[in-house]
Amino acid sequence: MGFYGLKTAPLSTLVKFFIIAVTVLVNTVPEELPLAVTILLAYSVKKMINDYNVVRHLDVCNPMGNAAAICSDKTGMLTMNRMTVLQLYVGDGHCRRVPEPDLIHSKILNLLIIDISVNCAYTSKIMVRNRAT
Repeated sequence: MGFYGLKTAPLSTLVKFFIIAVTVLVNTVPEELPLAVTILLAYSVKKMINDYNVVRHLDVCNPMGNAAAICSDKTGMLTMNRMTVLQLYVGDGHCRRVPEPDLIHSKILNLLIIDISVNCAYTSKIMVRNRAT
């Protein structure tokens, strides 16, 4: 009599099933591993494209130097080498829209101007955005 009234298979049959399962696993994994890696890579790149954060040429990342935080955008920073400020933290406040310079406290504005002027990127250029009236 076996477990719960069922007949149990002899131990040799279970060992044969285990050996067959291990053999199939050992033969299948090396063949399917490149396919799994390719599928996962394609999925990751698709997620990065949806976030507009894919780097196609690694050499564009080289000039960034010792940046602590990189805000990247496929259409801005990585392809045209230009960034646009959308939000910023000024002093203790978070500005969801870039404020007009006359709305920023004069001491903080002077510090911001100094920080921009000592930027080590020789290609930096301050560009005034045209505002529609």
